[in-house]
Amino acid sequence: MVPPTCTMPTLSVPALTVDRSGNLVAGTDSVGIVQVGGTMTFFYTATNTGTAPLSFTGNPRVAISGASNCTAVVTQQLPAGLAASGSAPFAVSVTPVDSGVLSFTITIASNDPNSPFTLSVQGSTTVIPPSFAKSPNGADGGCVAGEGQLALPMLALIALAYVTRRRRRMV
Repeated sequence: MVPPTCTMPTLSVPALTVDRSGNLVAGTDSVGIVQVGGTMTFFYTATNTGTAPLSFTGNPRVAISGASNCTAVVTQQLPAGLAASGSAPFAVSVTPVDSGVLSFTITIASNDPNSPFTLSVQGSTTVIPPSFAKSPNGADGGCVAGEGQLALPMLALIALAYVTRRRRRMV
């Protein structure tokens, strides 16, 4: 007689992962340097690596909180949910306020047993000052003397090379 076998049922659960530019992000994401005076958009992808449908339960689905030295806005939200193995993008636009460090938190609530997904985003900001110096007549302000002075000679050199090459082909 063969003894009965006992099998454990397989649980179907959703599982949320997030990546930016193909790199999995969990806990923290360093976005590098963002220039003050501009806005930079970061694109993320949410993936359901689980075996059951994933439903986003937050309102908004992707929430931003705790912004420091920046304005961070979700410019592309996630759909209502993802099928098993499904993925969808979301986008966050960041505008720095001043030079230094910027930070904010992304939160995504869902039916994933580990919900909510929380990501602390950090970066640096920089201010690129305009280049001012004395002008050729001695007055303050204006562009740095000599800026762009190589453009005309380079253009002349390229034109001369083009004409010389065309003449050689004609001979």
